[in-house]
Amino acid sequence: MKRTVSFFAALALIAGLIAWPSAALSDNVKNEKREDVAFVLSHLKIMEGFPDGSFGYDSTLTRAQFSKICVMSSASRSSVSQVSKTSPFSDVPYTLWSASYIRAAQASGFVKGYSDGSFRPENAVLFEEAVTVALRLLGYKDEDIAGSYPYGQIALATSLSLTQNISKSAGSRISRQDAAYLIYNTLNTTPKGGAQPYYKTLGFDLDVAELTAKDIRGSETEGPFTYLSESSLSVVPMKTDGMKVYRDDRTSSLQGILKYDIFYYNVSENTIWAYGKKLTGTLESISPSRQSPASVTVGGKSYSLSSDTAKEAFGVDGIGTGEMVTLLLDRDGNAADGRPTSKIYEKQLGVVEKTGTKIFTGDKGDTTSSYVSVLLISGEKIDVKATSGEIYHVGGAVSVSYKDGAVTAAPASKDFTVSGLVSAADRKIGNISVAQDAAILEIDGQGDFSSVSLSRLDGLTLKSESLICAIKNSAGQADGLIIRNVTGDLGKYGMVTYASEKKSDGSQGSASSGSYRYDIGGVESSYSTSNGVLNVKAFPSVFTFENKQLESITPLPKVSDKIVSVTELFVETASGERLLLSDSVSVYRSESGSYSFVSLESAFSSASVSAYYDKAQQEGGRIRVLVISD
Repeated sequence: MKRTVSFFAALALIAGLIAWPSAALSDNVKNEKREDVAFVLSHLKIMEGFPDGSFGYDSTLTRAQFSKICVMSSASRSSVSQVSKTSPFSDVPYTLWSASYIRAAQASGFVKGYSDGSFRPENAVLFEEAVTVALRLLGYKDEDIAGSYPYGQIALATSLSLTQNISKSAGSRISRQDAAYLIYNTLNTTPKGGAQPYYKTLGFDLDVAELTAKDIRGSETEGPFTYLSESSLSVVPMKTDGMKVYRDDRTSSLQGILKYDIFYYNVSENTIWAYGKKLTGTLESISPSRQSPASVTVGGKSYSLSSDTAKEAFGVDGIGTGEMVTLLLDRDGNAADGRPTSKIYEKQLGVVEKTGTKIFTGDKGDTTSSYVSVLLISGEKIDVKATSGEIYHVGGAVSVSYKDGAVTAAPASKDFTVSGLVSAADRKIGNISVAQDAAILEIDGQGDFSSVSLSRLDGLTLKSESLICAIKNSAGQADGLIIRNVTGDLGKYGMVTYASEKKSDGSQGSASSGSYRYDIGGVESSYSTSNGVLNVKAFPSVFTFENKQLESITPLPKVSDKIVSVTELFVETASGERLLLSDSVSVYRSESGSYSFVSLESAFSSASVSAYYDKAQQEGGRIRVLVISD
């Protein structure tokens, strides 16, 4: 197999290109504001989310996506057709969603194909490639760059603050979040020899030094207000005809606004923005006082009170310290309102992170009690007093209940059943709708857990036995789920690098024993047995642990068809099948019976690669291990 030189690597892009959005959030835009960055790019039609409503921050940026970004960030944005009538490359049929953008990007000199006539739209974009194109589009030429490729390009981009908030280096694949930061900053960057920020050259005529989500929403926006029922919208002096509604910066409707959302409106734009972001935890302090509250501390973090409603909620007759509270967050992450958690949730789902004893502080003084620390599926961590008689396991699913001011945590039960085919586009699991901001957590029963996007489950059939528990919102939508071992992503995959087993001959006094060495993701370990063997050999495997002790080793199935190419996203077989790689795929080089952990890039140009998977792709499986045998 051969890896053709990338379309960026030769730096043979046409000179004099139009500036393209690049990479550096200004100092006052933090990582937690990435939703605001996504809103700006989505509103300007430069970089939009996926059909399931997600932005895909952690997804790798593909060449197809990058082509559209280039075009929509240029003067061609208003003239490109969304429908292509020709196939610009051998592997880009005219029916492909990105065909017209790829063709336009090629015609403008933004991108090139490979020497074999292909474009490889699903291949990933590297950090230095994107940076180089950004510099070119900002008007910088080769003679402006001191030093050799790619370090000269990266150094210049860094000096222009184009790489701020992007933790990548040469050779790294960039994520969609990286690209969003890169693009956002170019919008706010003055091109070489220019006199105004680039966004103005695209026709966005706002008289501000830095384009922000607030600028796009408009300075005449009123809010924040708390939505409790339809009557809450009586403050909005607008007609519903032609009204635009967004919820969490995604297109929505008035019916899509839920109880306890925070909303804003703008009459001139005939637009409502609603936000469902909440934060639950123990109210630790009110500053400077309950008589004049300006901020509250929940979960060790301070939140400014951004409305009179919020100040009243934490005033003299409001919520007291030591109580479980849920903050209703405004678009800037401040507390626009606050309610006792029991008023908002009947229960929430989470997993146990740890147990122990601690001091709980309240209005009635300090008390020492056993507790369980719970990571809620919404992302917050809360400490709940342990219930007498309950047994808690780290990594186990729990249901946190709120009633009459009391907070209890108990092993989760399946009160609400969700199962069937998962459709990310329709946001459904079987016949149950999934809320736009629903959280899904996967556990493995061994103490490990991770959040899962609905798109990761797309096309899979969620079986009832894989569902640990689920809750629904006031609209009857699935609002939170905990599932067990559905994707396989929590598995520990690697290579048994050495196995020596002495099996008993059955005679009195003899015993079986084994000595093993293995590597998981570049971390080497050893294991030995004195009473029995594992019956394994040096081979790609999945490793099971119990209480951090190796429990079993199971060989992984091998892809039977020959692997003819490897990309950053998938392997392709001789029959043309593309099998997706795990985000954490492990790659090993086999030489004279020994194995060494190497980078994924090592497999791109290798003549012989074997691939190993955990289960069929249609069941959620991925390629977990690659072995290079040169």
